[in-house]
Amino acid sequence: ALDGKADLLCASATASLSRRTKVDFSIPIFIDGASFAIGPNGPRDVAQLAGKKVGVLPGTTTEQELRRALKATHDNATVVLVKTNQEGIDALAKGEIAAYFADRATLTFLLRKEKEAANLLMADTYLSVEPIALALRLGDSAFRLQVDTALSHIYRRGAILEVFRGAFGPLA
Repeated sequence: ALDGKADLLCASATASLSRRTKVDFSIPIFIDGASFAIGPNGPRDVAQLAGKKVGVLPGTTTEQELRRALKATHDNATVVLVKTNQEGIDALAKGEIAAYFADRATLTFLLRKEKEAANLLMADTYLSVEPIALALRLGDSAFRLQVDTALSHIYRRGAILEVFRGAFGPLA
């Protein structure tokens, strides 16, 4: 929850039903999904993770989807919780884990900026498809309407392309 410390959270937050008990969300700003990065010869599918170590940020929807996928495939992979996405990518680059799980947009950004990323790849597998939105105070419908109106104008004018380029680089 925002706990009154902020009016609007402009971060990569999945607008999930469980989170809606604590905060409201704007209209979606983009659609993303949980996926994973691997080394050049790494496992390309969740079913290939048996006996391997995999990294993820704790408390994220990605962690929930990873654990659900491992349970569904009866995989005995070891889940390693990391403090930051960078720590996860570093562990992957050093071979300490076989795969690092995060939102695909986050992984794309990290792989693009890392020098070692030339050896790291994005798996083709999606664990989930998630609407990403801005979080705001629960129950403030007037403010949510203002946020949604501003976002709608940004999209209609095409200004969102500049926002995405600034966040994700020229290929966005």
